Amino acid sequence: MRIGILGAGQLAQLLAHSAYTLGFETLCYAESSQQPATRNSPLFIGELKDNKRLQEFLSKVDLITIENENIEVETLQFLESHLPLLPNSKAIGITQDRLLEKQFFKSLNIPTTEFIAIDSLTALDSASKQLPFPALLKTRRFGYDGKGQVKLSTAHQTSSAWKTINEMPAILENFIAFDTEVSIIGARNAAKQISCYPLITNHHEQGVLRISTLSTTPHSLQQQAENHLSTVLKELDYIGVLAIEFFVKNNQLYANEMAPRVHNSGHLTLEAFSCSQFELHLRALANLPLPTLHLKQPTAMINLISKLPDNKLFLKEPNLHFYDYGKLARPYRKLGHITITNNNVQALNEKAIQIHQSVTDLK
Repeated sequence: MRIGILGAGQLAQLLAHSAYTLGFETLCYAESSQQPATRNSPLFIGELKDNKRLQEFLSKVDLITIENENIEVETLQFLESHLPLLPNSKAIGITQDRLLEKQFFKSLNIPTTEFIAIDSLTALDSASKQLPFPALLKTRRFGYDGKGQVKLSTAHQTSSAWKTINEMPAILENFIAFDTEVSIIGARNAAKQISCYPLITNHHEQGVLRISTLSTTPHSLQQQAENHLSTVLKELDYIGVLAIEFFVKNNQLYANEMAPRVHNSGHLTLEAFSCSQFELHLRALANLPLPTLHLKQPTAMINLISKLPDNKLFLKEPNLHFYDYGKLARPYRKLGHITITNNNVQALNEKAIQIHQSVTDLK
């Protein structure tokens, strides 16, 4: 089987590596040749709006998956009309749009923050009288790693906030002073089998994920998260890995957003579990049995952002794994990650913070 991947970044790179271990081939559709996935997969160069090139790509693969959800729905539907697109275009389309995503959560009775659709400054002024402050103004499209959003402390900031997001369609949502942020990652195959990982706790700075660790939240939250994930997977007839990010407040989960693909917080599964999120995704795509996800050892993940440290400083430690994506350095760009393992969870988390602080100080 040859799996076509739309995109050729680090997620495609890690998917391609796992595909090789399963005996699958991959072909990554990319708009340029300078991409991380070239280490593990051949590329097919073309623009996403070029239907002729897409048609050629379709002739070379058996099914298609994504590493990035921000692809025009029309392109996804064109591909889906010829070959299986997993997950499907409906699921991907919902996750592209914060308003559709919030409405979807609400339709399934999954708790989320209060929100109001915004399409003008007048609408924003009106909404600011209906929601308490502070509040968050978020663009409906292309928001990730803290981009496309601004925090409002008072109604006097509506005009400046509207200009900050370039007057793009948006939502205004209630700000939650949450206790922590978590994500659940799981997969569903065509046989309707579902497999989920334990919750992962995520630590962000300036909207960018910095550290992920296995969660120590109560079991009741794990059950809540699994129920919400299963509800979404079934409703969308979803195939593949899905991640849902939640805010935790007073032992209650509030859905923030979904990712219809393998997820940054799930990188720790490479060392932590008997089956990584990348292998799990591929198994789901191929409709293979989804394994029970056994914890091998407690693991933490630290993102390497803006500049890579000297890997010689870390590779002396036998329980540390250094991943270099092969990307050119630039500010706030994810260039790699480190995973560390330790059966002593307290020592593990302390070490993760120490490593994060050491790499964050790099200029």
